[in-house]
Amino acid sequence: MAVKRKPRQQSQQRSLSLFLRILCPLCGACHFETTEKYDADKMPHPGMIKMLAKYKGYGWPEPPQDDSAGYGCLECLDCGNALAPNGKLKVGK
Repeated sequence: MAVKRKPRQQSQQRSLSLFLRILCPLCGACHFETTEKYDADKMPHPGMIKMLAKYKGYGWPEPPQDDSAGYGCLECLDCGNALAPNGKLKVGK
């Protein structure tokens, strides 16, 4: 007799983030993700990104959550390259 399995609940499935991972355009490292303020059609600012939870305990600085700051202060934690050298963030899932 075969056992019928219940379909998995949504909470048991792999949770998908509503936010996009931010990739370094030079080395490909990913330490940040977008926030709800992210808009691909606007110039990026530090308020659009946040550090991934798994890196918060490393002592690396969080980007300032300042919407008026420019994108020049957004840097890769591995290689130091700008995350938005052309005014756009490189994002992926």
